[in-house]
Amino acid sequence: MQTLASVTKKALQKSKVRRQEQRNRCQELAKRVMNLQAEKAMAVRVCQENKSSFELRLSELGMTGGSGGEKKVLGALPRLGLAADFQLPPPSVLRAAETPAAGGTAHRRELRAISERLERHAEWLQSRAKEGTSAVTA
Repeated sequence: MQTLASVTKKALQKSKVRRQEQRNRCQELAKRVMNLQAEKAMAVRVCQENKSSFELRLSELGMTGGSGGEKKVLGALPRLGLAADFQLPPPSVLRAAETPAAGGTAHRRELRAISERLERHAEWLQSRAKEGTSAVTA
C-alpha cells in the first residue's frame, strides 16, 4: 500500500511540474505574440509613412496623374533610373531575419537600411528636381 501511495505522490508531483512548465510556456508565447503584434504595427506604420512620403515626392515631380497613375509611375521608374536605387537586401539578410535567434534585431536593421535607402533616394530626387528646374530656366 505504501508503494502505491509513493507512486501516486510522484505522479502528482510530475504532473504538477508539467502543468507549471506549460503555464510558463503559455505566458512566454503570449508575450511573444504581443511583441510580434507591436512589431507588425510598427512595420505597417513605417510602410504607410514611406508610401505617403514617396507619393508626395512623386506628386512634387508631377509624375502622378488621374486614372492609371500607377501605370504611369511604374512606367516612368526605369526611365529615371530609379530601379537601381531600390535594391533588395541579399538573401542571407532575409534568411537571418527568419531565424528565431535573430528576433527583432535583424528586423530593425532591415527597417533601418530601408529608411536609409529612402533618405538617399529622396536626396537624389531633390537633386534631380533642382537640375530639372535649372535646365528649364537656362
